[in-house]
Amino acid sequence: MKTLIAAAFAALAFAPPVHAASTFAADIALCEDKDPAKAEQRIAACIAVIEWGVLADDSLSPVYVALGSAQFDAEVYDRAIASFTEAIRLAPNNWEPYFSRGYTYANIDDCPHAIDDLDRVIAMGGNTATARYVRGVCHANLDQDDLAIADLDVAIRLDPTFTQAFIIRASLYAEHGDAARALAYFDEGIRLDPANPQSFAGRGSLHYGQGNFASARADFDEALRLDPNNIMALTGRSLVRDQTGDLEGAIDDVSKALTLAPENSGLLNNRCYARAQLGQLDLALIDCEASIKLESNAANLDSRAFVWLKRGEWEKARVDFDAALELEAGQSSALYGRGLAHLRLGHIAEGNTDIAAANTADPKIASFYEKNGMTP
Repeated sequence: MKTLIAAAFAALAFAPPVHAASTFAADIALCEDKDPAKAEQRIAACIAVIEWGVLADDSLSPVYVALGSAQFDAEVYDRAIASFTEAIRLAPNNWEPYFSRGYTYANIDDCPHAIDDLDRVIAMGGNTATARYVRGVCHANLDQDDLAIADLDVAIRLDPTFTQAFIIRASLYAEHGDAARALAYFDEGIRLDPANPQSFAGRGSLHYGQGNFASARADFDEALRLDPNNIMALTGRSLVRDQTGDLEGAIDDVSKALTLAPENSGLLNNRCYARAQLGQLDLALIDCEASIKLESNAANLDSRAFVWLKRGEWEKARVDFDAALELEAGQSSALYGRGLAHLRLGHIAEGNTDIAAANTADPKIASFYEKNGMTP
């Protein structure tokens, strides 16, 4: 395919401009500039190129692609999609505008439309590593893991240095319980790009899930050295700190993560639970209320119930534990906590039944509550 500049000047041979060629050339040059910091200037330049009226059809299509790319960088995604759509109308047999539009759809989490466009791209001959990667990520987001794995495998075959493909592939292996392969793919991602924090954050999460807290902490620390605002690493390190008794450190990490994602119910829940264990009950309750307002799930309800227990408000605790268990039956923490609430309320049989069930589900749950000053 001709470059934007080449296409523009080829068209000039057939349709001389009304204005000075140097001005047109300057507009073309700025329009195809890739600098995200110049997004607004690039948009204006691309519009000027279109308004010259010199280019048409195949020659004009790349201008709309460049316009859409500038609009993407300016984060006006609806306009970018409209520009890419016009580029497709002008040159329907070119896969590149379909790729640009599909990439934009993926960026705004509209994966069904993204996959439609990327299907066309690949069918039209644009079987690039990036096209396969983006489609694979979209399939993964839609829980179509087999399709995701197939695309990521092709992306890696086409580009064995594609670090992000290794990271996502490793994450899928981890989700499917294949820790050995997940670790191998994270290791390869780190070997290919040791400055990429996501590889370290992903491998840290894998180590954490295996109970290898020292290795997890080392990976999260490295991810945060590379990117102090990496939410995955901040969250992971807070969990490691919680598990190793550094509750103040856990709260510090979660609090920083919350400055980056203030409406993340999981982060609010984690801080609630850590604060409750430290006896900061008023602050803990504020966090739990906020997390439940965002998402009334079993984990968030269980945490608020734990706060009620610590405050000695047995009936409120029982109600929240009931709600948590209705959403997620058999949750050991909620069963044990509800058992304690029943006992404090004088419901001896119900309390003993819940505690026995909790101990069967998780023999370590009693020691957690005992550490927090609560025994039957």
